[in-house]
Amino acid sequence: MAVAQLLPGTAMVLVQRNEFEPAILGERVHGGIWQFFVEPIDDNNARLIMRGAAPDETSLLYDFVFDPAHFIMERKMMCGIKERAERDERLAQRLG
Repeated sequence: MAVAQLLPGTAMVLVQRNEFEPAILGERVHGGIWQFFVEPIDDNNARLIMRGAAPDETSLLYDFVFDPAHFIMERKMMCGIKERAERDERLAQRLG
């Protein structure tokens, strides 16, 4: 995957490498896309939103094997990000 858009601390959009140019031109992307957004809640908290879209055409293998496995992987990734962010916040509070 290639980074199609990066707004540090705010958003990152990944697309398949062969669709990089259409994506950065704002055109429709027909392959998979993965988006991450940080949405501030208040001065001390934020929400990480992850959105993904499957390619236009998928197979039964994709739908019944890849997609559930991908969901499990994404869930673990999001829990890991949350854990590290909260650990870093606790450390920052201790250090003053």
